[in-house]
Amino acid sequence: MNLVQKTRSGVRWTTISASIGATTQLLLMSVLARFLGKKDFGLIAIALFIINFSQLFIDIGISNAIIHKQDVSQKQLSSLYWSNVILGILLFGILFTISPLIAVFYKEPMLTNVIRSVGITFLIQPFGMQFATLLRKELHFKELAIRNIISRTIGLVTGISLGYFGFGVYALVYSTIVMSAIDMLLLTILGRRIHSPSFHLKISEIRPFLSFGMYQMGEKAINYINSDLDTLIIGKFLGVDALGIYSMAKNFVLKPFQVINPILTRVAFPVMAKVQDNIQKLKNIYLKMQNVLAFVNFPVFIFMFFYAEAVVLLIFGSKWLDAALPLRILSLYAMIRSTMNPIGSLQLARGRADQGFYWNLIQSGILFFTVYLGSRWGIIGVCITLAAVQVLLFVISWKAMVYPLCGASFLEFSRVFWEPLYISFLPAIIIFPFFHLFFQVSTFVEATIILSLYVMLLTIAHVFIKKSFLKEAKLLMLNR
Repeated sequence: MNLVQKTRSGVRWTTISASIGATTQLLLMSVLARFLGKKDFGLIAIALFIINFSQLFIDIGISNAIIHKQDVSQKQLSSLYWSNVILGILLFGILFTISPLIAVFYKEPMLTNVIRSVGITFLIQPFGMQFATLLRKELHFKELAIRNIISRTIGLVTGISLGYFGFGVYALVYSTIVMSAIDMLLLTILGRRIHSPSFHLKISEIRPFLSFGMYQMGEKAINYINSDLDTLIIGKFLGVDALGIYSMAKNFVLKPFQVINPILTRVAFPVMAKVQDNIQKLKNIYLKMQNVLAFVNFPVFIFMFFYAEAVVLLIFGSKWLDAALPLRILSLYAMIRSTMNPIGSLQLARGRADQGFYWNLIQSGILFFTVYLGSRWGIIGVCITLAAVQVLLFVISWKAMVYPLCGASFLEFSRVFWEPLYISFLPAIIIFPFFHLFFQVSTFVEATIILSLYVMLLTIAHVFIKKSFLKEAKLLMLNR
């Protein structure tokens, strides 16, 4: 296949994978919400924050460096492979040692064993990380998609089974470990067709990747802190129960663009890297990607804003209705943030990992002040301040990154969002009076009716206003 065909095939398979992956994760959260309490979700939120942050240092940013550099020797790949494995073992040892201190900081003794258990993934994931990178570089998204579907399905069955039999928070812990193990096994089988690592490790062969990789690692680390700084502050100052409610709302509201955006960004980065010197083509690809993502993301967030109670009742049940107001406010935050997320692919394609690092460093200071200030008014205060500051960051991100990297004016950059915005608002505004006159959204059936009406009106809006988007989506899924 040529580059265009590979891109379309990659998007199609990544879409299938992401859709099934999102469905399994949603089912897992929805079912476990019936078995687990707010404290359980608060504990796992803290544990996963620590684990996911630490995992950034296993890769040290070299995965994207491998994709960016078009010529990498087999010996270099072997050295990079074993460096990942060694770092994983070292990080597991560090995490195992400091987990009691983290438990003392949050005054939750259970955190020690929870963190140590989830930390087992450090001994598993490094063996498959490079294979995933090489498969992405060669645009083998079909194999990656099948691997993801299998591991997520097994993880879902594991989590629900353990939750049913009363394992509590460990239902989520063991589900995470099982998914990591299946992922690693399948990636090893698939990836060895491209590269079979030899027992070779030479530091000098790693150095060319570190200048790019260290900026990438720094950017990811700071970006991760920016994204989950609120978890640390809420857990410390407002308690684990409050964190359980907040993390349930935030994790759910961020899930759409965390699932949807990578469908295009994972494919777009290696594609844009191949045309990185053609600025006009690079700009066109980037703006088209933003437009498509907005058409998919915006309806989800606008529906959450108008009908947060219906969403919570439909997905988590009545005992989680306290999460409805945070969900409503955070939907605006997530919608704006979803437009900034794809900038990372543009930076990496141009080899400007340093720019992303400095941008996220600036954001970290702004967000720390924002979240700390908002926490004085509880989790609602945190939600409001996060949404407000995101509007400012949207404008700054264009000036600091989008325009210098691809030359898109602010009008070009912002224009791609207007049509998705009003098409998504239209059905919500039509249904809203009907919703308040005839429904109190007190049952699962009523929540389902509201969702069905919105989807139906949104489809009609696309048919009469933006028919081309449906045609493009159809052609993409048929790989034409």
